[in-house]
Amino acid sequence: MKLRAYWKDAKSKAKAVSGVDAVKKSFFSTSGIGKKLDALESATPKKRPTAAKEALKAIEDYQKLLKDKSALDGLDARQKRNVEAISPPLEKIQKLLEDFTRGRILWSQVDAQFSGEDSDAKGMIVSIDPADGVIADASRDFSKARPGAKVLADATLTRADFKDAKLSGDIVLLAHGSTPIFKSSKGNVHATTFGGQSPEKIVSYLKGTLPALYHGTIYLDGCFTGGGKPGKTFAEKVYKGLVKAGYHYLKVVGNLGAAVTTAEGAELVTPADVDRYRKECAAMVKKLEAAREQAAKKYTDEKARLIKEQAALDPKAADHRERNRAIVQAIGDTVARMEKDAKVAALTKRIDALNEDLRRKDFQIEGLTGTWGPERPVPKK
Repeated sequence: MKLRAYWKDAKSKAKAVSGVDAVKKSFFSTSGIGKKLDALESATPKKRPTAAKEALKAIEDYQKLLKDKSALDGLDARQKRNVEAISPPLEKIQKLLEDFTRGRILWSQVDAQFSGEDSDAKGMIVSIDPADGVIADASRDFSKARPGAKVLADATLTRADFKDAKLSGDIVLLAHGSTPIFKSSKGNVHATTFGGQSPEKIVSYLKGTLPALYHGTIYLDGCFTGGGKPGKTFAEKVYKGLVKAGYHYLKVVGNLGAAVTTAEGAELVTPADVDRYRKECAAMVKKLEAAREQAAKKYTDEKARLIKEQAALDPKAADHRERNRAIVQAIGDTVARMEKDAKVAALTKRIDALNEDLRRKDFQIEGLTGTWGPERPVPKK
């Protein structure tokens, strides 16, 4: 379903639900999501940011309240179906409005998707290393996450016509990124070539057929294409080359480590500085454990005092047996207070999270990328 249809579908379902008992269940604010979306659609450019924030807040409030399953009590089957059906369109609209209100995209880009303009821009997936089995498999798998995208192999850098991506369709170039000798210190790992090509060659390849007003994303999907210090990063060099060639509205994305495409089309990236990160984790754990020990000192001192008193008791004396029971209870209470102490609990949570990272066998993170651009906002219509 296109976003134009999502917009229409979300508004109609929002109005349908806001007109029934869901209002009493606080699913919507007084005016309702449907009215907020209507107001946003008709808002003037000056009032649009405020209208977008109000619509976004209405959606967010609705989603928070919907987490309470008891809120569905009293709705009939049709109303419950409306509640379920409204979620997908609202989530897609929510993502666009979040990007707009945070300045990531302009309204012209949002409006183009809502109006259906360029909605057939499914993008392109181009393998420039097609003879390599890993890249061939990645091209096939990557297309699963981008239905409708044009997929082709172009080892000679002569076949692709990037006008097929329209003005906003994402362009994914797939190839191996080759790196210099691995060093674990920060910033030294970066791709020097991509599919055997230099940044300048990739720039020349793209600008041959890429429309001047292209404002989508070019993803250089290979190992370490986004890694390295400023000035060394492959993706940065490609981006700057395209800007110099007159492409001011696009973004270039590169991987911040070694990349692998899953069978479902997700991209998993292992950070370039894993060894360094592990050492930093271990050092931080040691530092936090010392801080936790200090924060818990009053509790551990009290516990030690009780244990010392307990050791001095005569188990044969009746009054000592009674005191022993009291000490056991006191020790338990002391430990419970320590665990509930806000500072101790916060330090423990952080230590546990770091130890979890240290126990991991790998550091594959989905979508770990760096982004360059755009240089300028997309021109308004």
